[in-house]
Amino acid sequence: MSNIKDSEALKESSSVAPSTTQDAVFGKITEQGPNYRNVGTSQHPCMPIPNESQVGWLGTVALMLKNQLGLGVLSIPQAFDSLGIVPGVICLLAIAAITTWANYVIGTFKLNHPEVYAIDDAGELMFGRMGREVFAFGVCIYWIFSSGSGLLSTSIGLNAVSAHGTCTAVLVAVSAIASFILSSTRTLGKMKWAAWAGVASIFGAVMIATVAVALQERPPTAPQGDIFWVSDYKLVGNPSFTRAITAVSSIIFAYSGAPVLGIHFSSKYTFIRILRGSKHMTANTFKHWATWLGCTFAFTIASYLIASGIPNFGDLNSLIGALLGTVMSFQSMGCMWIYDNWKHGSEQQPTLKWILLLLWNILIIGLGTFMMIGGTYGSIVNIVVSGKATTESSAWSCADNSNS
Repeated sequence: MSNIKDSEALKESSSVAPSTTQDAVFGKITEQGPNYRNVGTSQHPCMPIPNESQVGWLGTVALMLKNQLGLGVLSIPQAFDSLGIVPGVICLLAIAAITTWANYVIGTFKLNHPEVYAIDDAGELMFGRMGREVFAFGVCIYWIFSSGSGLLSTSIGLNAVSAHGTCTAVLVAVSAIASFILSSTRTLGKMKWAAWAGVASIFGAVMIATVAVALQERPPTAPQGDIFWVSDYKLVGNPSFTRAITAVSSIIFAYSGAPVLGIHFSSKYTFIRILRGSKHMTANTFKHWATWLGCTFAFTIASYLIASGIPNFGDLNSLIGALLGTVMSFQSMGCMWIYDNWKHGSEQQPTLKWILLLLWNILIIGLGTFMMIGGTYGSIVNIVVSGKATTESSAWSCADNSNS
């Protein structure tokens, strides 16, 4: 009986004075506006504003899986074809180790600095105002290019299932409109269903391709009929520098995450940057909605321009991985560890563990810088060559880009 009375009292008090949650990033969150912190549904009926312990972990898992397991995984076979199976597997495992360490560093850095929302906040802590602006520009461009890659792959899929039923430019535009509608959802808690659908789709695509390759006698492009044919896979490839560095960049893109939710992420970042510290960020005001929809529309248009301007899916993935994926997954995380742990070695006798970790993070920064410069060069060269050699699918073209 006492529990019922307490529950009724809590309901009554919450109806008089809206419950609030104070967040280091979003400020004061009330029941009168969107709750950006809640990703789950495990919420007490008498508590309109959940605390951190009530965030649903399943929803978080879905969003993280979709963010990390993205379109890049589909470009790994092409990278193996260039590098060969043995070097390809070695690169895959090496990049996996680096990005796993980077994920750990992100978690510890956020715990040490709860006011950090995006990588630009980390950049300001480490390098001042200039670092903030450089990292902000980089992360927004990364999300835009990743979203453009998502729009491009959607148009390829629609072309394949419809047997090129209409102009490719129209399919890219339809994909952009659908992305604008979905990405305009303000909170990730209401996008869990889209994340689960995306995870199921990418897993399904990978499994279908794996089973089909295992069962078919020979690929469609191989000689058919009674003609003798042997697979031309290579244990160790002999690619040119441009082709090799582009292949490694594709693997980096696969591991650095391919956020097809990139329009939402980039819009959310810009939205917070504009309204941070004001009441409009967490209140359903006209300025709130105008800013939010303006951000999603602007980033949708930018992603559409990227998808239409670079029609080659593989080259676009390589460019993203080299120019932006390395910074997002390599150099910045190495700098974060050094920023948080430098004083432990400089103010007291450094231990062997500290020295080894310092060398490891310096190596990550060096490898990331090399891949960024070399990979960007190789990707741009490939994009130029593909643009000159390809007549079937070019920028702003109606031609079929699915090769089906």
